[in-house]
Amino acid sequence: MDLSLDRQQLADVAASFQAAMVEVLVAKALYAAQRMRVKSLLLGGGVCCNRALTELMAEKACVSGVPLYFPPPELCMDNAVMVAGLGYQMLARGQVASLNLSAMPELQAPVSPPA
Repeated sequence: MDLSLDRQQLADVAASFQAAMVEVLVAKALYAAQRMRVKSLLLGGGVCCNRALTELMAEKACVSGVPLYFPPPELCMDNAVMVAGLGYQMLARGQVASLNLSAMPELQAPVSPPA
């Protein structure tokens, strides 16, 4: 049985997944805002570059009466890229961690600018 998808089917699956995720994120964010009685919402990070998310969030927040703020896309950074960049630099220096590494948010890693 061939389960492969053509390009259009793959695009349709991806678009459907994005739509479902956006709806859930917006609904949960607004539910939490109402439940916690917050005065406004701030959407930040790399996710702000997703136009479907920002448009639906703005629409639903307006209907709900919750002021919504988010920075312009050029100020939205994806932390995963920063973490990966640091990881690459550390690996290039031979710095590796064991598999039992725990999170240490105060850790200061020495980083040199890329050559």
